[in-house]
Amino acid sequence: MNVFTIALSKGELGKSIEKYLLDSYGINVDIGSKPVLTQDYGNICFRIVNSRDAAKYLGRFWDFAITGYDNYWDESLYRTIEGIKNIKIISELGVDKGSIKVIGSQDTDIESLKKYNWEKTIVAVSSYYENIARWIMEMEYRFRESNYEILTVLGATEGYVSRGEADLAIDSVFSGNSVDRNNLKVVDDVIETESVLLSTGRYSFKDFDALMQGNQI
Repeated sequence: MNVFTIALSKGELGKSIEKYLLDSYGINVDIGSKPVLTQDYGNICFRIVNSRDAAKYLGRFWDFAITGYDNYWDESLYRTIEGIKNIKIISELGVDKGSIKVIGSQDTDIESLKKYNWEKTIVAVSSYYENIARWIMEMEYRFRESNYEILTVLGATEGYVSRGEADLAIDSVFSGNSVDRNNLKVVDDVIETESVLLSTGRYSFKDFDALMQGNQI
């Protein structure tokens, strides 16, 4: 019997993934604050992982993954650069909706940064989105690589802008409360994100659905 490994994102996405599997297939997986990181269900091995790793190691350690579209996009950009194109969305779950935004101070203007900032434009970006940040700066805003610097941080990117340590922040935003509390503004909406089901080119949603219903694929 073949065993299939499915990576499930913990953290903010965990509860909705739990609900999706329970409502759709009657499968009860624990993705709480202290989950058992490997949970077996028949011929399925569920791996509870960081949301970024769910996409990063798809095709290497696991056959399917559920994570945010933002993580999928960042990983896809990396794989495209490396000439690897074996990752795809096979279903959109319609939950955990948010967006990746560019955040600045109240007087931030992208064109002014390009024209009048004689030093490098500093961009604070969550470590999840470094590839996305480079794509935005070079493809969308047409900055040269020598004209900006990525400041990779683990969280609270807005704080670096509010303290003047960075000119821009690029991060996922859900409620927007942190942006308002820090007297910042959204400079640009980049992409909408939600939870998605991923696989390599080898499997389809039909395969995933059959597997969840106890069938071999």
